[in-house]
Amino acid sequence: VANGGTGGTSYVKGEFHAFCTGLTLTTATTNFDFAGFGGTATLCATSNTSAVSGTKMPTAGTIKNLFVNLGTAGKSGDKVTMLKNGSATGAPTCTYATATTCSDTSTALTVAAGDIITLSISTSASSETSANVAVSFELWN
Repeated sequence: VANGGTGGTSYVKGEFHAFCTGLTLTTATTNFDFAGFGGTATLCATSNTSAVSGTKMPTAGTIKNLFVNLGTAGKSGDKVTMLKNGSATGAPTCTYATATTCSDTSTALTVAAGDIITLSISTSASSETSANVAVSFELWN
């Protein structure tokens, strides 16, 4: 579908979705808790401090429009970060903190076919409250 339906050359090649359920870890840490995007389980409290998997981009394009939705808000500074081939440099990041939603619609990340995308949750406080985290992003031409 052309961008805005105007026959332009910009279009969405794919949408990607990830989630984890339950509370995140209750300590300040960074974890890869999204199955297929760095984690191996769907529990937000899985302690994967380094990516153990990722999603290979099927084609070259630009990743945009990172959206995060939570069932329960977190603490100040809590965020979801996207990594390309293990690096967060220039990648979309969404700080949800004490809200239940956030988005990064201004950062665009160029990817090549075969690049590996992972997602991490960074929590900043003990007695963490964020839970049931869903993430989506788009791959554009």
